[in-house]
Amino acid sequence: MRDDGAFFEWAIRNKFFDEFAVPLATHSNLQKAIISLFFAGRVEQYVAFNNSIAGLKRIKVRASRVDNLRTILNKPEARRVKAAFIVNPWHGKKLNSWSGEFKAAMGSLMPAEASAFNDWMTNSYRRFRNSRSALRFAKSLSTAVCPYCDKAFLDIGKQFYGELDHYLDKSQHSYYALNIHNFVPVCGVCNRKKSKQQLEHFHHTEDDLDSVFRFYLSAQDKNNVLLHYQTSTVKIRQKEYPGKKDHLNELQQVFALDDRYENMSVVVDYLAQLKRIYTPEWLAELESVYKVSFSRDQIKQLLLGQFSYRDPAERLQPLTKLINDLVEDLDVFNERPLP
Repeated sequence: MRDDGAFFEWAIRNKFFDEFAVPLATHSNLQKAIISLFFAGRVEQYVAFNNSIAGLKRIKVRASRVDNLRTILNKPEARRVKAAFIVNPWHGKKLNSWSGEFKAAMGSLMPAEASAFNDWMTNSYRRFRNSRSALRFAKSLSTAVCPYCDKAFLDIGKQFYGELDHYLDKSQHSYYALNIHNFVPVCGVCNRKKSKQQLEHFHHTEDDLDSVFRFYLSAQDKNNVLLHYQTSTVKIRQKEYPGKKDHLNELQQVFALDDRYENMSVVVDYLAQLKRIYTPEWLAELESVYKVSFSRDQIKQLLLGQFSYRDPAERLQPLTKLINDLVEDLDVFNERPLP
């Protein structure tokens, strides 16, 4: 479950929900759009929500204001507001009923109203993206590498140097421009490649690269690598798992994974050298003679340069999938039974 705390703190600090009560005289188009999108045209619910938000100003402790904001969003008049910002828009891989209502409401707006709403939501997202709350949000997801390519660090330190991709593009679904379930921390390359495209098969809440395909070498390339240590002409290939052909095709077309991984022969060369040196006997020697305190699996991960050797389920560095798949394909640690 995604942590909504970073979003709530940003909303309070920047008085985002206070902006719902826009002056009619100067922002009538935006006000009409907000009432239509977030309150289904019910002015009395809009007024009740604004009164509740105004009451937050009397609370001095920020943590208490966050708790009270959560309470406000659980009120009947705020159901659509909650759905727009902190409710998952999907049931599995299908958009929920709220999404259909938001889309219909957008379609009913006058052009000037839609334009005012889109500009406001886009600007609000930009403010969030440039805030320290975006950094906290990205950290809360524990995503160190790009989930679309597994090739790039996201660099989450004192700042967030990656990108927040909108799985549902904010120009077409502006009502979800700040939905915390619509954010995917990704690298700049993948964000630019995806741009405004809608992924139809690969879904960030249901899929990951490990569930879609594996990397492998052709029989001829494997022969050249293992018998002749010739890796310069190796072509790294991808094979989808059953039922995932469309997913892999989409990843290749949108993110060019086949091209970006095809000629990474340096990885294959390194793994081939590991296979030559670290035989089962030598690994056993490490364990017995040097009295190392690591398990056999941890030793293997250290040899592979995997920073997360203490917790194999945690991915802390790029190319983990490529390395793991080719370790298995090449039987790098000579664990496969002889035929």
